[in-house]
Amino acid sequence: DNKKPAVVFTWYKDTAERVQEQVPDSILVTGDYDPNERTRMAHKAQKNGQTIVATAPSMREGINLSQYRSVIFFEEDWPPGSNFQALSRVVRDRNDNGIDKDVVLVDYVHASKTIDEVIHKVAQRRTASIKEVMKEILM
Repeated sequence: DNKKPAVVFTWYKDTAERVQEQVPDSILVTGDYDPNERTRMAHKAQKNGQTIVATAPSMREGINLSQYRSVIFFEEDWPPGSNFQALSRVVRDRNDNGIDKDVVLVDYVHASKTIDEVIHKVAQRRTASIKEVMKEILM
């Protein structure tokens, strides 16, 4: 339903392929492409205002997606750090004197009473725990 381009992360390649088929004018990025090609594809998609549907591992490092304002996790990884790394491709330094200029909307898609719901709950709980630990360390 999102009318603006987004970055959609999945864990599995076959899921990314099925999602990409349903999103008009989107591109698919997976580990099948070498890292330089993935970067080129991402830059071209941003320039053309296209949604990127990608496996999270294929977009974790070295790709700046900060022009996007919407992220959709269609599938999440078990360790919250992996999800955070994928999200960090979009959420960059957006502050100027402590004021948020651009908000990034993050949506999580999962069916209730499935393993995806369990993974989401565990990842969220583990993220909260990590934040508490870091708060203690940084104080």
